[in-house]
Amino acid sequence: MTFDEYLAKHPFLQESAKVYNSIEEAVSNLTKEKLAVPPEHFLKRIADEGLPLLQEKAVQEKVIADSAVALEKIVQEIKNLPVTREMQETAEILAKAFGEKKELASALMELIIIQDMERLSEKCKEISVAEPFILLVGWNIVSSILPGEIKKRTVWEKVKYRRNYCPVCGRRPVMGQLRKEANGKARFLSCDGCHTQWPFDRTGCVYCGNDDLRKIEVMEPANNEKIRLYACKECKSYLKTYVEEDEEEIFLRDWATMHFDILGEEAGFHKQGSVIMG
Repeated sequence: MTFDEYLAKHPFLQESAKVYNSIEEAVSNLTKEKLAVPPEHFLKRIADEGLPLLQEKAVQEKVIADSAVALEKIVQEIKNLPVTREMQETAEILAKAFGEKKELASALMELIIIQDMERLSEKCKEISVAEPFILLVGWNIVSSILPGEIKKRTVWEKVKYRRNYCPVCGRRPVMGQLRKEANGKARFLSCDGCHTQWPFDRTGCVYCGNDDLRKIEVMEPANNEKIRLYACKECKSYLKTYVEEDEEEIFLRDWATMHFDILGEEAGFHKQGSVIMG
């Protein structure tokens, strides 16, 4: 199934598609220079020690500097994109604020990357901009700066990274995928910030570590066999999981599967790892 075919079947997603895709494309056009792929021994150290790539000081400083430049540029472009009027107005406020405060873009990107949500909220209130907008645009920039190679599940599978947070940025996963492997199905997690995938244990809650399967509820949306929700009764979180292959561009996008969230939310569970939710 192509993305256009998917959107034709789910017309309520078409406006969201315009917003997300236009921002993603505009950011990509502004971030041609990519971060260099670290050597394997560096990635192995991440797997062993657990410190995500973007939390390494030298890497972090470069990404903050590069992404701040991109942030200042993208707010000038957003007024011409098919986004909501509210987003265009927010971009205008930001562009003005960047002109008045030289280090503001760097400060915002630093707070996004180190994931200091309390200080980011305060900063957004100071300049009267919507926090979800900053998070959406900021994480799109970070993702675009990163080379595609570093986001591949096979890279992190090779160095045996198996933690419940992203090896690149440190965010909690927003989605999962079950894939056929030599020994049966294997589970991979997906980051909503930098869009990295990595391997994790096949069973149990990825958020709290609960491994009592009696406390894991499997929820299946009606008329869809490609998505399941694995809901934990301990921490009340759920993980949307794509249980097939070859349509990852559709079914591993949180916004493109947001209608499945209703099933989990109505049952009293909540989602973790979403960019626009912090």
